Amino acid sequence: MSKTIVHRAGFSVAETAKSLGITPHAAYQAITAGDIETTRVGSRIYIPARWFRDQGLDTPAGACL
Repeated sequence: MSKTIVHRAGFSVAETAKSLGITPHAAYQAITAGDIETTRVGSRIYIPARWFRDQGLDTPAGACL
């Protein structure tokens, strides 16, 4: 049985905060300040994987399923 790797297009604020070593509150503040790019899906806020690449950062752990 082979494994399938799925690359995610975006990450939650909580996943992003954990990856950056900041609190979710600090992540929301950075989002409000325009320091973290976001996209909305309905009422949910996601940080695109592209933002991590553009910043030279690794995507959050568990990015590949």
